[in-house]
Amino acid sequence: MGEVWLAEDTQLPRNVAVKLLPPHLAQDDDAVQRLVREADATARIDHPAVATVYQAGEHLRTATKNLPSFISDWPRHDPDLAQIRELAEFKRIFEPA
Repeated sequence: MGEVWLAEDTQLPRNVAVKLLPPHLAQDDDAVQRLVREADATARIDHPAVATVYQAGEHLRTATKNLPSFISDWPRHDPDLAQIRELAEFKRIFEPA
């Protein structure tokens, strides 16, 4: 649904991931709400294989438009397969029926 870009945080010395809605979805209220829900759900998970969300729902100015986005940490390394399986098992157990 969105595009993820590597960016540099200008206030703190760190790389961040910026997820933007493509311009054709930026005016779609359902798509914007889905992006906000995705950021909210991601922010509720505290696990090494899941990004930490720093900011969500704000519009970032690009060269031509303001686009809905959320900003998270950029992975320093690829999560190992065991971490991904552990998270998948956690989600399966605690997913509402």
